[in-house]
Amino acid sequence: MAEWANWSGNVCAHPVRVEAPATEAEVCELVARATADGLAVRPAGSRHSFTPLCATDGVAVDMHALTGIESIDRDARTATILGGTLISAIGDELRAEGLSLHNQGDVDVQTVTGAIGTGTHGTGPSLRNLSAVVVALRIVGADGKVVRADASVRPGLFQAGRLSLGAFGIVTAVTFQCVPAYNL
Repeated sequence: MAEWANWSGNVCAHPVRVEAPATEAEVCELVARATADGLAVRPAGSRHSFTPLCATDGVAVDMHALTGIESIDRDARTATILGGTLISAIGDELRAEGLSLHNQGDVDVQTVTGAIGTGTHGTGPSLRNLSAVVVALRIVGADGKVVRADASVRPGLFQAGRLSLGAFGIVTAVTFQCVPAYNL
């Protein structure tokens, strides 16, 4: 049996296995396999949670291999980023396209999905948290299938999924509304 702990060590678990998918298809496969085995699945992000949300005796999913910027649309000012991408890995590539995240935050070792799932990285009245600038999500549900959600397609899942703490499935990709590149 594997061991999992958050960064501070105050939340620990002993999952049956820890998996690190590198593709969305691998996420689908591991979720379907775990469901067939009757095991709970919990995405682990960067292990920043202070509550036992990630703790499981089933399957812990380490998202750090599912990384990268999938696409950038300069005209629409959007970027689709894979769920395990660290916030610190986004800025340079967006800047090369003349874009920035609305608010990158200072705890940039979190994954994209960890940051939106917990509603972190908001600063003051004008720099909203990253969850507020999500325009679309791809989520692998308990059936192992990918669904897309945005304001017009599955709007309820979209609203819940962008601050869901992983309750509605594993978010594999996030499309953010970006802003023109800027310096602080």
